[in-house]
Amino acid sequence: MDSERTTPRVFIAEDTPFFRVGLSNIVEEAGCEVVRASGEDDLCGQLEQAGGPLALIMLPLYPNPERALDGVAAIRKRGWLSRVPILAISPLDQSGMDLARMRLLGVTGLVDKRALPEHVRFRVGQVVYHGVEGRRYERAPCCIPVDVEVEGEVRTEYAISLSIAGVGLASSRKIRPNTPVKLRFVLDVPDHDIIEAEGRAVHMRPATREDADYEVGVFFYPLSTRAAGAIQGEVSRLLDAWAAVSQMDLEKDEPEA
Repeated sequence: MDSERTTPRVFIAEDTPFFRVGLSNIVEEAGCEVVRASGEDDLCGQLEQAGGPLALIMLPLYPNPERALDGVAAIRKRGWLSRVPILAISPLDQSGMDLARMRLLGVTGLVDKRALPEHVRFRVGQVVYHGVEGRRYERAPCCIPVDVEVEGEVRTEYAISLSIAGVGLASSRKIRPNTPVKLRFVLDVPDHDIIEAEGRAVHMRPATREDADYEVGVFFYPLSTRAAGAIQGEVSRLLDAWAAVSQMDLEKDEPEA
């Protein structure tokens, strides 16, 4: 990425103006500059005209996935464009898509244009800010009691992973995707900050652990500056602690001279 440019540029191609504007607004809210284009026109030509640097390309894989992947293959043959990450805009139903070819062409992932805005922002942020802001979206394993309010009922569940994007919960109840959630928890930072956050469940599956019935992923709605800073500090502390433990294990296993 050009060292003189501080705002990541994202190229979005989408046939439908409504969704093109909607996706652009979401990506701009993630702190990016957006270059809009129509997926029906010459993508390679539009990309060359947009010029570099680009932090991400978002392209539709519908209504003709095979033709869309031919377009990706053409992009990959265009010099500097061959190195730009690509997120494919796809429908929820991915049957009929050549996912193996998609991976071989270096498509980083899929995002549904009808997905929750915070989900889109997270997926874009994972790609755009990887290696730029270090731990911005890193996730740390944890065991933090969380008061979780769903439809007026509050239960204490446990966060098993934490990032400034959201939490993974070991849950005693079903919290289905798209359900609004309120969370309250305390972080083990110098001031023992109480974090109050709102978000939305994005996935739920049967738990793989014995102390819970379900595992639920929750994305936060935009956090206050204080809450985001406290969570990032706790994630950094947890990751450093895990790294120290791993190093001790390595040193313990080294044969004596």
